[in-house]
Amino acid sequence: MGRYPHCLQMLLPSYSLAKSIYASLALDELEKNYPGIRKAKIIDHVPGKLK
Repeated sequence: MGRYPHCLQMLLPSYSLAKSIYASLALDELEKNYPGIRKAKIIDHVPGKLK
C-alpha cells in the first residue's frame, strides 16, 4: 500500500496541488470581499513598518 491507503476517499490527488487550489480559492474569496487585495503589499498594513 502507499502512504494513503484509502485513495478513493482522498479529495485531492496531492498535498501540493491541494495547497495551490486552496490558496487560489482563498485569494478569490478575499478579492470578492476586499477588491484590489491581490495587488496590496503586506508592509502597507503592518504597524511600525520600516521604509
